Amino acid sequence: MMASVIAKLGTPAKLGEYVLAIVVSGPIIMFSYMGLQNYMVTDATRQFPFRNYLFLRLLTSTAAVLLVTAFSFKMYDPATACVIVFVAAGGGLDSLSDIIYGLLKLYDRSDCVARSMAIKGCTNLLFVWLGMFLTRNVVWAAFGSMASSLVIVVFYDIPTGYLLFKEHNKDGHRLSIDLLKSTVTLESMQIIKKIAVVTMPLAVISLLIAAIGNVPQYFIQGHLGPRDLGLYSAGTYLINVGRVGVLAVGMAATPFLAREYAARARIPFRNMAIKLLLIACVLAFASPLAAMVIGKKAVTILFSAEYAQNIKLIVMILVAGGLRYVTSIMGYIITSARAFYIQIYWFAATLVVAIASSWWFIPRLGLQGAALSAVLTAGTEIILGFCVLIRIMLAQKKDINAHIINDSPADLRTTI
Repeated sequence: MMASVIAKLGTPAKLGEYVLAIVVSGPIIMFSYMGLQNYMVTDATRQFPFRNYLFLRLLTSTAAVLLVTAFSFKMYDPATACVIVFVAAGGGLDSLSDIIYGLLKLYDRSDCVARSMAIKGCTNLLFVWLGMFLTRNVVWAAFGSMASSLVIVVFYDIPTGYLLFKEHNKDGHRLSIDLLKSTVTLESMQIIKKIAVVTMPLAVISLLIAAIGNVPQYFIQGHLGPRDLGLYSAGTYLINVGRVGVLAVGMAATPFLAREYAARARIPFRNMAIKLLLIACVLAFASPLAAMVIGKKAVTILFSAEYAQNIKLIVMILVAGGLRYVTSIMGYIITSARAFYIQIYWFAATLVVAIASSWWFIPRLGLQGAALSAVLTAGTEIILGFCVLIRIMLAQKKDINAHIINDSPADLRTTI
């Protein structure tokens, strides 16, 4: 809907400018996330205190925003640089929400996460609309998005996380002192360093995933310009409709999957994985089907007739997005098994395909080439992801069998 607002109150070039800000800042911001939420949620043993995760997130997010700021003002004109910086700052604020979400999910309060995301979505849309409606300037739309993230993290996420953390810790009267002071001790800094080391694979994975999704946009901007980038991005934003469902089920199921995998409960883990993949497959099939049936009318309503001129392009983009729904669910399942390093190979190989196909098709076929590249990339990603998932399942079965053989008869029933 934010993209729809910018398209309705602006031009394809203005939407392209906003998308450019996302594709420039996105990979750096995602790298700064360090995969901390996934590591927290899948850590069944509670290896590290929450305050150390929080302090590391503050450090990495601040560094990422400063890096994006320096890069933007060096490479782009001041107006474009401001859009990029505001988008990056909003991503930095969202990263604070993200780490608090990890805490909420540890205490099985995904309802609070959902409430925060719902409020943030509405306020984000309102603030972006105000910025565009009053000024018709993307700079103020990006500023509105950043302001929305600030409002939510200050007035909802931090108070909610604080109260929940205080509720689950006996030494509640020292909570604020612990969060502010205990993270700067030598011992805490060593823990933070250790967290950074063990989560570095997740940071690399986040960077690769963000880069894969943005590769066609990079080539479109370089070869075709901001107007075509805006036209193409309208289709990519429609992918977010189904991604909402993928994100919801993935976030809700990850703590359960992590606990079952850690407990060597193979059957519940496998059954939940199958259910999640079926949901993703339904969404993957429904998205392009809906585009073929009502796509032209829907795109005209959401954006304008200019965006709906080539519905075949929209369908191809949604086919690629649908395939990535499935790989996103695979990612949640594989991450819950804490198989981090193998994902680097998975996404690195996919990134190579994305770059090679975009380099070949986009200069020759334009936006159709970008969509074709996205489909080929998503197809490669899903095939490789399936291979990784099968390997995880076989490794789990082998581990359980070895554990049963080594257990005493008295422990056998508990293990099964």
